[in-house]
Amino acid sequence: MQPLLKKPSLLPSAAMGRGGLLFILLLFLGIGVGFGQINVEFSQATGSDVEVSGGNLPQLTVSGGMLGADTSVTVTDEGTGSAISGSDYSFSSPQIVVIPAGDYTIPVDIPITGLSITDDSEVELDENIDLSLSSSDGALTLGPQTATTYTINNDDSVTVEFSQATGSDAENTGGNLPALFVTGTVVNATTVTVTDLGTGTATSGDDYDFTSPQVVAIPAGTYDGTAVTAVAIPTLSITGDTDVEGDETINLGLGTPTGDASLGGQTATTYTINN
Repeated sequence: MQPLLKKPSLLPSAAMGRGGLLFILLLFLGIGVGFGQINVEFSQATGSDVEVSGGNLPQLTVSGGMLGADTSVTVTDEGTGSAISGSDYSFSSPQIVVIPAGDYTIPVDIPITGLSITDDSEVELDENIDLSLSSSDGALTLGPQTATTYTINNDDSVTVEFSQATGSDAENTGGNLPALFVTGTVVNATTVTVTDLGTGTATSGDDYDFTSPQVVAIPAGTYDGTAVTAVAIPTLSITGDTDVEGDETINLGLGTPTGDASLGGQTATTYTINN
């Protein structure tokens, strides 16, 4: 009589036991979701850059281990910043940002989709953007940095200079006087000061009239740096007389910019009164 042969079990649990099944289950779940706790947070509490560059933008820092499947978080514009969406910057809020599956054992920074800074020529105060972070599913854990403020540093300026280095006209006409060429967009109260240097040969109050120093206000607006948008120098005029005399000169200087203004290259001018 042959001995009875013991049939091997067809059930995996009999071969591996409960511990083996638990390992396979954890392995499966790990592949589907992630190994370890995956954290996501803003890369910085605050950041800034000049308007023309628009760099150093906040990103999302992901860390903690392996992420087995793509997941996402939501970035929201809080609307509490001084910058204006659609004018100073572009961002569609709320914005769902996809975090791709991958290895985040070493932290990785992921750009925030659609966030960019708009460059313009307006002279304005520094402005900021306030963003917040929330998780859209349970695969990611939010880190401590769930809010960030980005500052757009103004880099625009308005230049003011004389319209000419030299100019002249006949005494009885008194035209072609120097003016101020302004380039840029003036937003705030802005002035420059024109001064009679007193080094010319013409006599103030006799050959010409000018109140010196003369503070010249630059009205708010956009200027193209040409005669089209030039600003006249108040109180400057030529006096016609019947005296036979040599040609005479007036020397003016430009300085003391305030508000949005900075001085351009032409800060001195000489005007000749042709007899």
